[in-house]
Amino acid sequence: MDEHEDQVELDDWNDAGDYEVDYEDDYEDDDDRYWGYDEDDILPDDDRLDEIAECIGLSTTRDHPRLPYGTLRVMEDDEHVMISKVLNDIKESKGRHHQLDLSFAYLGDENMRKVFEQLRDGSEAISEEEQPVNASKNDGQETLARRDWLQLVAPLSRTLKLHLNPSYGNFRLLELDRNDLTASCFPVLCKLLTGNFTLHTLSLKGNRIGNDPEGFSNFASALGRSGLRHLCLSSNSITHESVATFLDSLPSEGTALECLELSNVLSDELSDMLSDELSDTETAEEGAFIAAQAAASFIADLQRCRGLHTLLLNGNGFCARGVRTIVSALIGSSASIAFDKDGGAEASHIRQLQRDPLFKAVSREKLRGPNRSIEVLELSGNVPQGWKQEDAQKELEKFDNMRKRYASIPLADIEPIVSYLDVRARRMRTQSSGKTDEAVPLEVARHLPTIRVTLDEWESDFQEAAEFGTGLSASTWQALRKARLDANKADGERCRIAAVALLRVARALGCRARPVPAASQEAAQSMKISLSFRFLDLPPELRLLVLRHLDEHNSLSAHQFSNVISFACDPSTIGYGEAEYDWSQILQSKDGAAGSKNNMSATIPAERWSWSECFELRAPPRDWDADLLDASDEHGMLRSRSIGQDWQYSTEKPGMYAFLESTLTQRAEA
Repeated sequence: MDEHEDQVELDDWNDAGDYEVDYEDDYEDDDDRYWGYDEDDILPDDDRLDEIAECIGLSTTRDHPRLPYGTLRVMEDDEHVMISKVLNDIKESKGRHHQLDLSFAYLGDENMRKVFEQLRDGSEAISEEEQPVNASKNDGQETLARRDWLQLVAPLSRTLKLHLNPSYGNFRLLELDRNDLTASCFPVLCKLLTGNFTLHTLSLKGNRIGNDPEGFSNFASALGRSGLRHLCLSSNSITHESVATFLDSLPSEGTALECLELSNVLSDELSDMLSDELSDTETAEEGAFIAAQAAASFIADLQRCRGLHTLLLNGNGFCARGVRTIVSALIGSSASIAFDKDGGAEASHIRQLQRDPLFKAVSREKLRGPNRSIEVLELSGNVPQGWKQEDAQKELEKFDNMRKRYASIPLADIEPIVSYLDVRARRMRTQSSGKTDEAVPLEVARHLPTIRVTLDEWESDFQEAAEFGTGLSASTWQALRKARLDANKADGERCRIAAVALLRVARALGCRARPVPAASQEAAQSMKISLSFRFLDLPPELRLLVLRHLDEHNSLSAHQFSNVISFACDPSTIGYGEAEYDWSQILQSKDGAAGSKNNMSATIPAERWSWSECFELRAPPRDWDADLLDASDEHGMLRSRSIGQDWQYSTEKPGMYAFLESTLTQRAEA
């Protein structure tokens, strides 16, 4: 094909784009705005476009990849971005786009503040006739509990309109990489996140967000009041104080995050100090270890990372001890780790440590159980000088000296002491002064004169004691990490299968089945119809026991089992997550802000389902159909939206994952 024929074919393709499409709002012909078309069948594939473009000297799709459908991008390559144009394009997008790409725009804090305000104002613009049903009405008949309930789920009730469906029409993905943002953007960013159940992904990669512990603390709190799934803070020069404060400030109730990227955030701080004297190198390692401790504390807290699937911590210079601390939090108590009898001296000394009473006491309290949620944990590039192989005999001698030092402490006091030291360490990480004025508990104070160590040394010794017996070394830590992650993936799949199987039966029994009246039983007997085994004649406890056996592998914890039963027995949960779900059922349910007493179902002894508890502790309200679509583009980063690991958007229903996350059965529980 010669150059003339290529040009003719390209012109024909351009002419083919001049067709009329029946959209609700006609798109303007703006060369600086991009969106996706539904009529893919008229477009040549990328390979054919590249062939034509190369012949006539144009850039190819390899040089400028086609933007994802639904993306609003306001500038061409190397074009200076005008903030007025950005704001105008956002305002006129009118829900036609779900992704806003402002990467490499270099807008800075002040201009980005205007963007955030425009995004926030657009999501809050609700006319008077679109106000929530009964949200402002109070004729004296509405109970106090109902008013409190409306206050509790204010973000949801604010979006409930006359058509009884929440409005999630704003941008769902914000790409703000390389915009020269600093910590000064936190106040307006927190305002954007708070109560925002539309935003799915926020990428702040490669900005200049530096040292602001207070700003990171507020940012972490705002995450707990949002529905954000994916947060990327990688490649920002953040100090270890801010990283530790951010991780320690993530709410105790947990967040909706499934992917958290914190790679290469300490690299600049570490490299600067490594170029100085040895004392500065030691200071850098100590700072990195503080951040590693905060990461380990977050991983070990099952509620705070309740749904986290992916945690990226590459290139932060945590060093060997920091990596060991993080992986120890992941795999949990060493009592769950099996070592071969012929494992050699290393396995022998680990078993010897595991049998020690002091180690058992410290390990049992320090590492209660493995993390069962995370399936991807990356720690590459954190041991720049190599992992030094510890001598097994030296570790035993070190632990023996530690045991002698604390021999005077009764084992019964170990639990409160370890709990206090953990809380104290977390509090000190979040305080820039590194000091705490809290009174020392009696269990700790009465032993300080005899053991003659500082609280910092005490906390460090107990931390090492808990890690000694985990079996982590240069040759084993990666294998143990992979084994735990693989187990989490397999256990999560079994948990989802068990939850769905239980729901099918419990829904029929809890919402549809009713005891057979005595008259019907007599009529059946007169007609010689055998009723055989009657499930509802069993005592309530035995009914639950029968249902418990539906979980063949005992994958569900008692808490998860209770959540599924409560969900199945509440009619307001039927259809939750599907597009046609009537959200007014939530406001009409008898779930008061002050809670309610247990309500025994007519067929199954189930606790009353609490929507407020669900939204606060397990899964905030969201557009589940859009969440399913967003997750379909991030298979490796987010959790599977199906019972199994392999899934496709076209074959799944959003109500499935709405049920799993609302009952916290999307992953196994320790």
